[in-house]
Amino acid sequence: MLIACCALSLAAQNSSAAKELFDQERWPEVVQLLHNIPDRSAEQEYEYGIALAHLEKWPEARQALLRGSRLKPRDKRFPIELAGVAFKQKNNLQAIGYLRRALRLDHKDDYANDFLATLSFLQGNSEAAVKYWNRVGKPQIAALRNEPPLRLRPALLDRALAYSPASVLRLDDLRAAQVRLEQMDVFSSYRIDLVARADGKFDAVLRARELNGFGNSTAEALLRTFRGLPFLEVTPEYDNLHGSAINFTSLARWDPDKRRYAASVSGPLRQNPLWRVRLGGDFRNENWQVRQGFTGPAPVLASLNLRREALGAEVARLVGWRLRWSLGAEFSHRDFRNVVPGTVLPPTLLAQGYQIRQTARLSYEWLRSPERRLTISSGVTSEASRLWSLPGESSEKLQGLLEAHWFPRSRGDDLETLWRIRGG
Repeated sequence: MLIACCALSLAAQNSSAAKELFDQERWPEVVQLLHNIPDRSAEQEYEYGIALAHLEKWPEARQALLRGSRLKPRDKRFPIELAGVAFKQKNNLQAIGYLRRALRLDHKDDYANDFLATLSFLQGNSEAAVKYWNRVGKPQIAALRNEPPLRLRPALLDRALAYSPASVLRLDDLRAAQVRLEQMDVFSSYRIDLVARADGKFDAVLRARELNGFGNSTAEALLRTFRGLPFLEVTPEYDNLHGSAINFTSLARWDPDKRRYAASVSGPLRQNPLWRVRLGGDFRNENWQVRQGFTGPAPVLASLNLRREALGAEVARLVGWRLRWSLGAEFSHRDFRNVVPGTVLPPTLLAQGYQIRQTARLSYEWLRSPERRLTISSGVTSEASRLWSLPGESSEKLQGLLEAHWFPRSRGDDLETLWRIRGG
């Protein structure tokens, strides 16, 4: 009994002495004292690991902190310090994992949120960085820049960017800006980067490849216009008319069996990037043959000539960054000529006349995890039409969509996965 009491007294003295040395930051003496204690407590392992880290003995510090974490798994200090050790060992991915564990224990920890945001920023994941910085009142935006300079009208760009200088960049504002830039349909690629300043603030830099006119060079204009020549078609396109985000697209095909002429114009409604309107027309004159196979001497079972003329309009609206909807209408006329029905084209498949069709689309983003680089969204589409043929026909088509979009790697877009489930 006396020996046990003496041992307990000695352990208490060592613990008290180690704590005093720890508070005085006398790291070599802390390590020397605690190294000789065989069964250290969780607190002693923490002090031992911190002292070893200050002496830059990273592997030993990591092992001590891991032992302490097993003894006290609900103590957030251990994963935070393990993240610091991993960072010093240049293992940022491991550091991010430890910080996520710490935030599961206490999501309000300022140091862990700031540390994780900084690591996400170093990984090039601005969205994840903003998410965690927002929890500590950061990042403060000092200035907005475009690199390279854009032709888009400044007033229109200002309305697309849902954030402003001399304010904190909020995650919802960053996401809203991203979907608005996408809806304007004048950028083939873009990203919003944060650039650190010496005063601790950031510049928000939009780096975008802008589509202008027929193309940014003569070669690009020729390629975009005449890329379909092998198929006897040209596709003149003109983007961002006078910096207004108004785009014009067209197609002319003179193949004798697939003649088609189509054109559409789209742009923001009243220079508001939340709204986009499209007007278009499509005229076809096509010859069709029905065969039993695509290759070989398959006999012609039936044939016809289809003529169709259509005019349409559509309006799309963004609601926040999660929800978007669109409504459209199309008025058309079709008829069939030179019909050889054979035995495979009954009259029900050759209904002709005037038709009006109404479409409605709704999509919603349920999950957007910037640290996992995962997005899950859903959508629904409805199409109702009425054909004034003999006899008249009506139809309704309803479709649903569930989509998951994931970049498996922590940075870059070299590897991308997309899953879609459709039903109707």
